[in-house]
Amino acid sequence: MTVAAVDAWHRLLEARGVPILRAPTDLPQWRHRTLFFRDPEDNIIELYAEY
Repeated sequence: MTVAAVDAWHRLLEARGVPILRAPTDLPQWRHRTLFFRDPEDNIIELYAEY
């Protein structure tokens, strides 16, 4: 996944009313951009891209 894809997923999920736990955030120490949200079963899901 690319950094741009993480941002695109954020926009799509937010538009569909998915509960976002943490908007896209850069974690330079791991060179990741992360996005956390909840699925319909209340599980925490992380999407990330390495950069």
